[in-house]
Amino acid sequence: MSNRNILNINLKAIALGDPTIGNNAAMTDLVTTTYLHQISTYYKIPKPILSAFDAADRRCGFDKLMHQLTYPPTGKLTINGNPEGLNFLKQRKEPLKRKRQTPPCLETPSPKNTTTPSSLYNNICTPIGCATYTAALTYLPTIHPCFNPYNIHATCNKKDDYSSSAATTWLNHPSVRAAIHAPPQKYIQECNETVFETLSRENVEPPAYRVLPELLAMGVKVHLWS
Repeated sequence: MSNRNILNINLKAIALGDPTIGNNAAMTDLVTTTYLHQISTYYKIPKPILSAFDAADRRCGFDKLMHQLTYPPTGKLTINGNPEGLNFLKQRKEPLKRKRQTPPCLETPSPKNTTTPSSLYNNICTPIGCATYTAALTYLPTIHPCFNPYNIHATCNKKDDYSSSAATTWLNHPSVRAAIHAPPQKYIQECNETVFETLSRENVEPPAYRVLPELLAMGVKVHLWS
């Protein structure tokens, strides 16, 4: 947008599919337990397992933060600590400190130790703290071999139906290309892994902190989908 006077682009809107735009700790560990409760009936997650995650949430302070998640937002959300080393603000202030911590328990939960409430609770406690996200991703395949976080109804026979290739096919449909005024000679494709890896690095400010608010202030429409 800062170079719009010299670039032949009249940007009106952008669409971000399954984007990495915010604080990774907020998008993973903070919301994991709530997500597990939402899918617990379909996956038949035992209550003792959910209770173990609830206990971890209380220890990590995630339960109080979840009460602050409202739309529209009422203010800033402050995540204490550095869950799994994913808290951007902590990464920026102390990027090396988390690597020197003495591990009180397993860094990466082992599938053999994630089937009982006590082992789950202990394995959430990692060297870099409060790994509810990693613990859940390790536990869920033990009760559903083809677990898909994007569609809990996915089966092993259809687990590949929920990939980004479908979105790419849709975006390249002639009617869609015409509607979004895409150049006819250009094939639309998803961003490569270099973009994702760059945004996932330490000390890289998430777009939600400054870039997206600035685009919205300029009148650019931002569409998010997953």
